[in-house]
Amino acid sequence: MASWYGEDFHGKLTSNGETYDMHGLTAAHKTLPLGVFVRARNRSNGREVVVRINDRGPFVKERIIDFSYAAARQLGITDGGIAPVRIEALGYRRDTATGTAAYRPPASYDVGSYAVQVAAFTVPDNARRLAVQLEKRYGDSSVQEALVKGSRFFRVRVGRYGSLEKAEQARRELERGSYPGSFVVAID
Repeated sequence: MASWYGEDFHGKLTSNGETYDMHGLTAAHKTLPLGVFVRARNRSNGREVVVRINDRGPFVKERIIDFSYAAARQLGITDGGIAPVRIEALGYRRDTATGTAAYRPPASYDVGSYAVQVAAFTVPDNARRLAVQLEKRYGDSSVQEALVKGSRFFRVRVGRYGSLEKAEQARRELERGSYPGSFVVAID
């Protein structure tokens, strides 16, 4: 499932340091490398768009990608807010001498720095208490503060994994335990 974000974030910094432009063809993804281009197809209506990943999110388990307003409009999902999509990572873009786009995949989509987000709180003390408990068990945990639509959230993340595969293994373990809403995020 995909969603989109617009005016509330317009003009704010993205994860790669750019200023978010809701009229650009960009998107947020939890784990794909920043700067990679993705082709997305709305499975409900067949419409497609190519976007560049410049931000992290969506921080909701069931959602795979968060499009800019312009990209969501091209896909036809602005009215409903969410839609089933198929995404294909194309790689880093370069323009050829003929003016067409060519894509070069990264050396690996697996290698990187990842953590598992297990919870988000509006009360910072609750997040810190959980992070301390998880650090004792998993060796590494952190609390990330985020402002979302005017509300402050404190996201609890566990572990530091050098590959997406290892992070997914940890996520499955955490889901079998007490954290069924867990998902993997890249640490940039």
